[in-house]
Amino acid sequence: NLINDEKVIDYTIPAEFNENLFHKKGEIAAARTPDNVNPDKESSGCQFYIVDGKVFTENELTLDINAIYQGVRMLLKDEEYSDLQKQFIDLQTDSEGTQRLVLSLKDLVAEKYDIKAQKNISKEKLEAYTTVGGTPHLDGGYTVFGRIVEGLDVIDKIASVQTGQGNKPLEDISMTVKVEKISKKNITEKYGYQYLEQ
Repeated sequence: NLINDEKVIDYTIPAEFNENLFHKKGEIAAARTPDNVNPDKESSGCQFYIVDGKVFTENELTLDINAIYQGVRMLLKDEEYSDLQKQFIDLQTDSEGTQRLVLSLKDLVAEKYDIKAQKNISKEKLEAYTTVGGTPHLDGGYTVFGRIVEGLDVIDKIASVQTGQGNKPLEDISMTVKVEKISKKNITEKYGYQYLEQ
């Protein structure tokens, strides 16, 4: 709960997920409580975050690494592939080598166990996450409702401060937020944002 001008703000807002609004760097999204107490993923009535994240490779976004690992575990139980067990044992202290070996087996496990090793991702998301970056694992879990259109470098300055427990800055960072009303036409002309047809 947040106290604002002597009022306790403790209400939530129903989740609103939209495939066209995702967690690329500079987006603004609603904070929320965890799934175990909020299974409907309802948004906080007063708290938000600005997406920072990192730039990803195409493979990081399109490979379903969990499905591949599941297939490799099944493969290791098969006596026909007992030589692989030794390779994995030899690599047990080399996480990068282990991952390279797992990835080299993706086509084999995909074919042998009919595992889909590729994730579908839209061109727009792929372009955004491989250029400006973001946090794709939050997509479909938190409501994205806004975008930083100027001053994106400020996000990097905020993200670079020293943090402590819970990734909280050691010194508070205050900000002044100003919301201006502007027509959809002007937003499209000034920032290139295209609105969906209703």
